[in-house]
Amino acid sequence: MSSRVISNSMEEKTRAITSTKLDDFTYPKKKSSLSEIGSDLVVATNDGSSRSLAWLKPNSQPSTQGSFIANISRKDKSSPGSVLKLLASKITSRPQTLFSTPPDNSHEPFRPLLKEKPNSLLENDDWRTNIMQSVGIDYPHPYNDELTEFEHVIQLKFKSYEAKSLLPPRLEDTTFKFVDEPNDLTELVSQLSLQPEIAVDLEHHNYRTYFGMTCLIQISTRSADYILDSLALRDHLHILNKPFTNPNIVKVAGLR
Repeated sequence: MSSRVISNSMEEKTRAITSTKLDDFTYPKKKSSLSEIGSDLVVATNDGSSRSLAWLKPNSQPSTQGSFIANISRKDKSSPGSVLKLLASKITSRPQTLFSTPPDNSHEPFRPLLKEKPNSLLENDDWRTNIMQSVGIDYPHPYNDELTEFEHVIQLKFKSYEAKSLLPPRLEDTTFKFVDEPNDLTELVSQLSLQPEIAVDLEHHNYRTYFGMTCLIQISTRSADYILDSLALRDHLHILNKPFTNPNIVKVAGLR
């Protein structure tokens, strides 16, 4: 889906987010029972007590090409210990196979992959050198100094607003844009850098990954909403550090 501005219609906004090119998918014929499942599907069950992928059906070797179908059902939705059964195609395409930097599923210590460090407090920050020298050591947060300093001054920089300014405009009056191209991401960063406050929410995906990944980013300003395809923009998302590490911009995150 190319980046574009969607009209103010509530219906069109919803369609823009949920629409999919169904011609790109091939769905297996619906089976009347689990006993009729063909070789194109795998069966996974989970009692809800484990978050591990070890419960996936043995001997299933999913391919990295093709498309998918998934169907989830519970024998007793009201029972916490009920068994969940999942039918999933073995030919689901996995986005991580297209990443320029392959996912690291090892248990090696954390090492940030920053390309640059905007809004650094230190004139000659040696964060890159420290990362390269920290072999076998769990490297601290690259913005540890900035976060520590921010804690000291947050009360001084906290802004209060009149109640009327907290009322958002109607959804129909808010511009919406889907961002999945680097040029549009650069434009968005420029817009966010001018805002006094921004709201952000992340969507996490962990079904077909080991550690999971952020698959979608939602960002809102006072006048616009943005949906970012973080899979397509994976190699470019670091430029969001410019507005997100700016201590003068208030960030509002959703609570779960």
